[in-house]
Amino acid sequence: MNKNESTMSVKENLVRVINHNCPDHVPYHNEGGLVRVTHGIVNRPQGAGGLDSWGAGWGFKDPRLGSYPQTPAINSPADIRHYKPPDPEAPGLMDAAREILDDADKEQNLTVAWNAFNLFERSWILLGMDNLLCAVLTDRDKLKPLYRVLADIFIVLTERFAELGIEIMHYGDDWGTQDRLFMDPELWRELIKPELARMYAAAKKNGMYIFQHTDGCIQDIAGDLVELGCDRIDPCQPLANDLGMIKSKYGGRLAFSGAVDSQHVLSLGTPDDVEAEVKTRIEQLGAGGGYFCGPSHHVPFPEENVEAMIRATKKYGKYTYN
Repeated sequence: MNKNESTMSVKENLVRVINHNCPDHVPYHNEGGLVRVTHGIVNRPQGAGGLDSWGAGWGFKDPRLGSYPQTPAINSPADIRHYKPPDPEAPGLMDAAREILDDADKEQNLTVAWNAFNLFERSWILLGMDNLLCAVLTDRDKLKPLYRVLADIFIVLTERFAELGIEIMHYGDDWGTQDRLFMDPELWRELIKPELARMYAAAKKNGMYIFQHTDGCIQDIAGDLVELGCDRIDPCQPLANDLGMIKSKYGGRLAFSGAVDSQHVLSLGTPDDVEAEVKTRIEQLGAGGGYFCGPSHHVPFPEENVEAMIRATKKYGKYTYN
């Protein structure tokens, strides 16, 4: 490849970014090349809130931010053994995904299945955050069967997506606060990692790439994710993680998506601030490929800052090779 204009398709560029294999450019926010689908289990009721498919209640106040967990489905860890989760093999769960995929241009797009609120997030939505975190410290033996059941469900859904020819499994599970994990890394490795390993193995068995969404500070377990086979993490919050350290340790095996600061720059800064931030993140994470430029979290931003982010990614994100 040289400095001349590339004829590489958006899809091929994305694959090369994931594989750290001489991409043409850093993909920019909303560039395209991805067709996203999900299953029919209701994880988060929209509109006025209500019950999800798991039995938890959701409230709703602000249409800009959507619904939020409000009422647990399980009163205490002692009640976990009586809990009946949704059936991942129920007919019709893949109908909407199948319809979208039938109409998709797969020559020009990668297909992505979004599987949100996985192990930790689903457990605290089911139990309530206070009950869950107390159980992490005092009742782990009661939590482990729940995590096993949850992983079993997500594995069935992964297999069903594989039958539809999905190329990327995008799992979602927020493990981090602003400056640390919700639980000690060793507790995460005891409770979450074994079941996550089974989920990842199901995806890899079917030849899928694995994208992992997890907010907050997750740098202490970045190596674990690489070990399990994660191909890309998002949204890579720069004020919560030492992204340069993660890149230096794992950048040849792990791709990064997001990282443009949403807490201050995109939400409160000027277009010039956004351009400087994008330049910094491309310099920090783009070497050798493996970086998708975008917000470090999706919250409402001024439109001029979104446009500045896209312009700056095009300006600074071009690769050249001898």
